Amino acid sequence: MLSSALNPPPRAECSLRFGRFELQPAEQRLLVDGVPAALGARALQVLQVLVERAGHLVSRSELLDRVWADVVVEENNLSVQINALRKVLGGEIIATVPGRGYRFMATLVTPSPLQAATALPAAPARKTAPQAAGPLLGRAEDLAALDKLARSHRLVTVLGAGGVGKSRLAQALLEARAPHHRHGVGWVELGGVTEAAALPGAIAAALGVRAAGSDALTALAQALAPLDLLVVLDNAEHLADTVAHAARLLLAEAPALRLLVTSQLPLQLSGEQLLRLQPLAVPPPRPTARQALTFGAVQLFVERAQAADSRFLVSDANAGLVTELCCALDGVALAIELAAARAPWLGLAPMLASMAERLQLLGANPDRNAPQRQQTLRDALAWSHGLLDATEQRVFRRLAVVAGSATLALIQQTVTDPADTPVSATGATGGTTGEWMVLDALGTLVDRSLVEVLAGPEAQVPRYRLLDTPRAFALEQLEAAGETTRVKRRHMQAMAARCWAWWDEQFSGSIGLDAQRERQLPDWDNVRQAWATAQALGERSAALSIGSLMMIKLRFFDERAALVQACEALVGTDLPAAVQLRTWLAVTATRGSLKPRRVRAAAQLAVDLARTLDVQAADRFDLYQALSMQSWSAAIEGDEAIARSALDELLTLEDPGWPPHRLYLGQTAEKAVNNAFANDPAEHLRHTRRSHELALACGNHQGALWGNTVLAELKAGHAAAAVRTGMADLAELEGSRHDRGLAFVRQGLVSALLTLGRTAEAEPIARAGWPQAARYQLQPSWSDELADLASQQGRHEAAVQLIGYGDASYGRTEEQRLPLNLRKVGDALARAEAALGATWVAGLRTRGTRLADADVAGLAFGSKAAN
Repeated sequence: MLSSALNPPPRAECSLRFGRFELQPAEQRLLVDGVPAALGARALQVLQVLVERAGHLVSRSELLDRVWADVVVEENNLSVQINALRKVLGGEIIATVPGRGYRFMATLVTPSPLQAATALPAAPARKTAPQAAGPLLGRAEDLAALDKLARSHRLVTVLGAGGVGKSRLAQALLEARAPHHRHGVGWVELGGVTEAAALPGAIAAALGVRAAGSDALTALAQALAPLDLLVVLDNAEHLADTVAHAARLLLAEAPALRLLVTSQLPLQLSGEQLLRLQPLAVPPPRPTARQALTFGAVQLFVERAQAADSRFLVSDANAGLVTELCCALDGVALAIELAAARAPWLGLAPMLASMAERLQLLGANPDRNAPQRQQTLRDALAWSHGLLDATEQRVFRRLAVVAGSATLALIQQTVTDPADTPVSATGATGGTTGEWMVLDALGTLVDRSLVEVLAGPEAQVPRYRLLDTPRAFALEQLEAAGETTRVKRRHMQAMAARCWAWWDEQFSGSIGLDAQRERQLPDWDNVRQAWATAQALGERSAALSIGSLMMIKLRFFDERAALVQACEALVGTDLPAAVQLRTWLAVTATRGSLKPRRVRAAAQLAVDLARTLDVQAADRFDLYQALSMQSWSAAIEGDEAIARSALDELLTLEDPGWPPHRLYLGQTAEKAVNNAFANDPAEHLRHTRRSHELALACGNHQGALWGNTVLAELKAGHAAAAVRTGMADLAELEGSRHDRGLAFVRQGLVSALLTLGRTAEAEPIARAGWPQAARYQLQPSWSDELADLASQQGRHEAAVQLIGYGDASYGRTEEQRLPLNLRKVGDALARAEAALGATWVAGLRTRGTRLADADVAGLAFGSKAAN
């Protein structure tokens, strides 16, 4: 039995603690781990009487008299209340003395008057927070940054998109910071609070303090005033203004209080510190399993997948698929968790292939503790979308047609309604969206973490990106509003105008070609999307405005050739002459991808159209450009009359004051004519060097002229100089982004080294260069270098088969071997016939015509012969 000396009777107005429990007589409630217990008033009165007489026997009659004064009741009413108390307290705290009464057995702790006045639960309020579904993964740096902010500042807001992991990070911080606050930490979930007036009561209930009266917020501030407490207000975006007002007052009245807010929107209060939580880090493409597992997105995916199926493992074989999935899901924690839970039974590859249907695929969160807004991916997006006003929703859904990222200018062109748009044509929500309304709405979408801000390639020009998963939801909203075709057409028209302007810019001299290419690169997804839209809508002029630019910018042969074919099918005499002219000029500019006869036909069409438009032209450059292509293509085909006639005419049009971007075209034609008909190696070398100078002057480091200078020096008989030039160019381009220029330099250098018989130096350069050949359609000329290498190494069977492969490659492209290559091939065949005999050599050469590109490396750099 506990003595009264050890356990003195407490004052009735004080809060009384025992173990996990706290009895608050003034509030008429019992807290269990800080949470009010479900007990009736009579049970609480019975408990209070027992506590007042703690350690002493209290008879049944005394209890009946105290609790049911002036009321006649049956004695079994007391037994009912005692049983209710034991269900909450357990069977050890209230002891029964048979036939006599009951005794309270626990040791009481009476708080100080200050503590009693505030009535804060003894157990930290953080125990009311939702239980974490797993460890905090991939957020060590974020947690450290948040901890630093929370130590130094009283108001910190964690911002981020829905499902990115804000709440989980806040939970981790509470766990870390709880020992550092005398009155603990608290968690207030605001997702279920829909009315501003309910906010003070929700905070008070979660923290276990009293905030009653006509001014609940003031009462709450008074209750928290003496406390050293860290409180999380979770999911505050839908009550941002109300939370901001409450935070301002609470922080002013409670000097030791610290608030951590999670939201999609900042509170915009003085002293507020922001931590914008980014998606989890995703590995680069094709990682090993070990590499992938060092990234937070993959760690979370694996942890959740193994929770669904303990047999799931990341291996080198599937690490790439896991990485692609995490990347497709934007590194957003909720999306990754939902996908990982299904991965073991759906399979990684099928799931990746189904990402277009992600909103249907990723439902039913396996974490039952997750709030309703995060039970499915669609729920999370619908929650964020529902917080937007009508204009913001229109801007959000219309952003779905933007591919990748875009500048503000492109977004305004795509999203803004024309001034004469009738309200009836603006979709389900009605209303029109002006240019400056778009700007304001975009700012809100950025603040709410629905749109990501990226650094642009130009200083001070940011870009904006809707992540893939919100974009899928926005596309649904766009379709539901009946706006899809209209908004896609605006985007297409904006990109068509941009491509037309880019074409003019590349010949203006205002920007280097490499720099222009770099600046355009972020919009290339938009270019491709606009091209697809124009084709789908049958907008031929727009399609050709876009396709013309694409033809001269695309680098890979197969894609460029397909685009040329598509544009040729679209162009027609019913279109504006300027559109037709630009299309045929673009076709001729892809001459490296087309047969010379096809280039010549396109050049003739361009010349005819340019003559028609020339009378309206200010500087006659279009005709100059068309004539340069006509001269070049005629020279390649050996038509000296046409080649020289076109060259003579373009030289009369040429303005020496033009920028090198334009003069380069005329110089290219001069070089081609000289090379084809003058047969003057020294003059050819002069033209080649001049062309190279002009190419560099217009900022083009990607062209074929790098290798051409070496070949021109070889043709002039300067082999040693050619090697020196090639080595210097190789040193300049290796490790750079100028892959195409590097391909030509390697080819020229190999040719120069082989001319001097330096096979040991040529072979490693050839090994590095051959994989680039198919990328830039260089197989014909490269095959001759590889044949020369094999021949000089005494591998005559391989050399002859490589010559046969070259025969077939030249035939497919309708190119002809240059004189230097003809000499190399002739020497190789002579050596082979001397070693193997003419009949055997003829058979090997025929066999070589059947070689595929994939067969060449083994034959060129090994000892095996193809069958």
